[in-house]
Amino acid sequence: MVPNFSRRNNESAGYRHSAPHPSAAALPIYTASPALALDRTEAATVRHLTQKELARRWCLSPRTLERWRWLGQGPAFLKLGGRVAYRVEDIEAFEAAQTRDATSAPQPAQANMRAPVPHRQAA
Repeated sequence: MVPNFSRRNNESAGYRHSAPHPSAAALPIYTASPALALDRTEAATVRHLTQKELARRWCLSPRTLERWRWLGQGPAFLKLGGRVAYRVEDIEAFEAAQTRDATSAPQPAQANMRAPVPHRQAA
């Protein structure tokens, strides 16, 4: 005999879709960093973003940020141990430097862009 998994049987077994708990608004905000859970007052004072958080903010791949770092492009970043962090001030300055009036406008000189690192010649 094949069991019937229809909605009627699930509801009668006590499996009902319920509304979110009323205190759900008081739950902490979880970021891409699992160890970093912020309440709503601390969320306004975040000063650094991870690579994944910045990629999500700009709707691009985290791999693009890795490539930009390798090429010396993109916003300035911090290397904290083995982790990469981006200061919010640097991100906002980079965003402001990307402002254009028209698509044909030349890219302005960017003060916060790092100079590309010259590649070593093979001996």
